[in-house]
Amino acid sequence: MGYQQLATNGMAHVYAYEPRKSQLPSAPPPAAFVTVNRIGGTTGGGIEFGVPTDYMHGKGQGTTPSAVTAQLAGLMACLKFRHPSWNWFDVKAALRSTAANYPTGYDPYKSGYGAIDFQKANSLDNASHLALFAPATVILGKKGDQLFFRINPFSQTRRFTDVVFKFATKPAPTLKELTLAEITAMGGEYLFSSYLHKDANNYAYRMGWGEIAYLVWFTQDAALKFSRIESYSIFGPISISNP
Repeated sequence: MGYQQLATNGMAHVYAYEPRKSQLPSAPPPAAFVTVNRIGGTTGGGIEFGVPTDYMHGKGQGTTPSAVTAQLAGLMACLKFRHPSWNWFDVKAALRSTAANYPTGYDPYKSGYGAIDFQKANSLDNASHLALFAPATVILGKKGDQLFFRINPFSQTRRFTDVVFKFATKPAPTLKELTLAEITAMGGEYLFSSYLHKDANNYAYRMGWGEIAYLVWFTQDAALKFSRIESYSIFGPISISNP
């Protein structure tokens, strides 16, 4: 099933793996797929968060990724059952924001957002108060003076739109959500908003000759707050040489 079907139908495909090689820090965790690995496994492959090896008192635990898949699927189903108004992206947001690495930021080399904490995630209530997360963006490549990319929205309840800003220098990841004034003060220049509520879509950015830029993707809510900058939210430097 494609991203659009998953998002539209409110479903999440759960799978687990231990990557054989590391990806770049800019590799995003999947927007539609719930990717996990066991704490202690190899990280760096686009991991979203990890399941502690002693979780659920060891019940259902196994030595294969499929055992982790079963554990996580059950935990997510419990969260969805206990919070029926949440969509699957809200469930993911609750797990991300209460995981071990969230206070210091997403780290692809330390199980992404870290070990999940079901009890803390379950203690959260209103979906409109859950932490806001940026979309997962896939760079499709360059052709001439254009950069092509695809946005997979992190379509949680709080999301209003996805926004792209351009920076002349690489911004540092932030540990809090931002206002437009704060992004501008950091050197961000607004490029565009998608205003898409469900669908993934392709976009192109036309670069100027000799330009060097960094693109940063944000999710914006209706109160004009923007998701914090994570390592995977930043793409660049991008440039194009004179013909």
